[in-house]
Amino acid sequence: MVRIWGLLTLRLSNDIILPMSPQDYANAMKQELSKLIVKPEDTCSSGNATFGYPKTSKALEKLIRTTAKFQRKIQGLDHMVVTNKKSKKLLKHINRANARLVLFERMLISQALADKKREWYQHVVYRPSASTGAVQAFPAITAHPDDSDQARLIDRKLSMVLKNAKSALKKGKGKYHVSLDEEEDQEDEDDEVTFVE
Repeated sequence: MVRIWGLLTLRLSNDIILPMSPQDYANAMKQELSKLIVKPEDTCSSGNATFGYPKTSKALEKLIRTTAKFQRKIQGLDHMVVTNKKSKKLLKHINRANARLVLFERMLISQALADKKREWYQHVVYRPSASTGAVQAFPAITAHPDDSDQARLIDRKLSMVLKNAKSALKKGKGKYHVSLDEEEDQEDEDDEVTFVE
């Protein structure tokens, strides 16, 4: 284990651009969410349809589009670094990109969706299971599978977390908490990612 931590530290300290891929992360989130949501046509004849988390799904689709654009920008910066086109302007763009990558990860932490019994696990996408210790995706959803009122609240909170993560990549801004008082359906049509401010 110490060897792994050492290699991870060496990799993080030597790379100019942080070796994180929000696009892979967002695609994995979509895959895990699709496993948790049962579509109406897949339900049994008793008619018990599972709540579909529409706001979370919509926010995740927007996040996926933004992460794809962000990834292309990162690849462009990486290409400039490889071809030795180093300049102060390039370094400024790299620093902004790294700051956005760190902020993106921070935006996926929320006290509002933490398990009341295990408050120290605040990551909304992945958390170890209390019973088995195995990695559990979207623990807030799996904790309340049959409660539709709770599911609507979780859907709202998760969508805000994902919108904040998207904002962190796009603008380098994000809120460190989920507020339910805000206008939740603010449309942000411009998905362009830029490092110029």
